[in-house]
Amino acid sequence: MKNLFFTFTLLTSLSLSAQNLVNNGDFSQEVNEIVTNPSEAIPAKWFILNNEEKGISNISYVHDENQSYNGCMQIDNAEGEGNIAWYKVLVGQRLKNAGIEKGIYRLSFEAKAISNEAKVNVYIKKTIEKEGKDPLTNKNFTTFFVRDAYDINNDAQMNQSGAAYNYKVGPKWKKVYVDFNTAKVINNYNSKKAIKGLAVTDSDESILNDCYIAIQCLNKGESVRIDNVKFEKIN
Repeated sequence: MKNLFFTFTLLTSLSLSAQNLVNNGDFSQEVNEIVTNPSEAIPAKWFILNNEEKGISNISYVHDENQSYNGCMQIDNAEGEGNIAWYKVLVGQRLKNAGIEKGIYRLSFEAKAISNEAKVNVYIKKTIEKEGKDPLTNKNFTTFFVRDAYDINNDAQMNQSGAAYNYKVGPKWKKVYVDFNTAKVINNYNSKKAIKGLAVTDSDESILNDCYIAIQCLNKGESVRIDNVKFEKIN
């Protein structure tokens, strides 16, 4: 009887740890909510944020030629001039009171470039920040979960963002994933070389209970499609 109870407990634990916290990750339901700030977004629902000048970038819900990706999101910078700032254009989902714990979470999805190659970019950020300036950076407060592979004390990573991950994809659908350490946060999007006062500290309930996933394409002339998004605890 003890063995049966142990097996049930183990299976239950594994099931819970693999729970996908993203709603409508396969985009079977059309995405049409537009916001100008993630704090306006309805939790557990995808939103589009596009604060660039008209025509620089366009985000739309589309049906791919491959029927396996019948509903997906497209970020199109084909007509854009100049690269886009990290906070201006994204497809996102707000995770409010979603049960995020301190640990290692994997954000995964499938992506492809519309033509040739493109870079897809992701981060997970606190939804509502404190007002004023961060005394460490003298910039507005920003709080991001740290990429699990990032080490702020490693000089070889001086040019890397501890908050964001970018990956190059081609014209065929490809799986992309990045692991985040939700026990730690970093206080700026930019690299240690680019920003003074960069710091990694312990996370708290304010980001664990209210953050948002951002998926982007920031380079001029590039366009991507996104599908099958998951956010799961792996450790």
